[in-house]
Amino acid sequence: MFMEEIGRMVNTVLTQFNLILIRKGPWDSSNAMSAEYNSFLAMRRHRDAWILKNVICKYVNETNEDKTITGATLQKYITTYRPTFDLFDQYIDEYHRRLADMSRVSPGDPNVAAHIPGYLVKADALKLYEMAYYCEGDILELGCYAGLSTSIMATALSASKSKNGRIIGVEISPARAEDTKRNLAKMNVAGRAEVICGDAQEVCDNLIAANAKFGFIFVDHSHSYEHTYEACKRIPALLVPGGYCMFHDFSHVANFVATDPEYGFHFFGVPHAVLDALTDEDFELLGIYGLAALYRRRS
Repeated sequence: MFMEEIGRMVNTVLTQFNLILIRKGPWDSSNAMSAEYNSFLAMRRHRDAWILKNVICKYVNETNEDKTITGATLQKYITTYRPTFDLFDQYIDEYHRRLADMSRVSPGDPNVAAHIPGYLVKADALKLYEMAYYCEGDILELGCYAGLSTSIMATALSASKSKNGRIIGVEISPARAEDTKRNLAKMNVAGRAEVICGDAQEVCDNLIAANAKFGFIFVDHSHSYEHTYEACKRIPALLVPGGYCMFHDFSHVANFVATDPEYGFHFFGVPHAVLDALTDEDFELLGIYGLAALYRRRS
């Protein structure tokens, strides 16, 4: 059973990452280290090393040459918060400062939404608040979970005194969508967000058909290559020129370590999909903050 499970996992991952491997016959469940699986891992290691050295490390002034890609190594690539907008000193306001003072975003002070379940590190939360505060236009969020990131951005919109700016949050789980609505209400920012329960691709296609435009897009729904890639391909039709988009878990260890104890035999595919889908001609990588990569659409 164990070998059949590995075979199923490898086939799923190979399909997910669109790797061009020609299979010769069925999966050989008698050999855990088959040539096919070794080929897959070799290509992943090569691509991952390139991403670490040429993309992630570029923004932390370190290299990853001749190092093993492990969870411990990746921890060094979680960068700290740095402002994108040169419009404030250190923190935008008291709420922003309180986010910085917390050891973790969740759980903690209910006044900064930290009672809401979520998976943000401090730099993620600080950058989300900044981008929402200075956003020109509406915000699209793909993946709300329980509304932690949604409430932080909605609070920023309210604090910015923006008259019309709002968030459209998309969550595929009905239970989580309801959690998000309840938590937004607890934070007194429900009026700043509309939560849609549905598939991100379908909702994005409907928004494109309605000619909806956004100043900031936060992608944190599925971390698979396929779903992240499909989201990226729709961003040019949704994001205004000069607008920003941010991809959570871009530098998460699970993008690079398939056998990490926390995630088992599973790969994320966030940086691979983003780099494949967003062209340098149209998008500029501004930096990596916490676990998130921030891009700007060129005008």
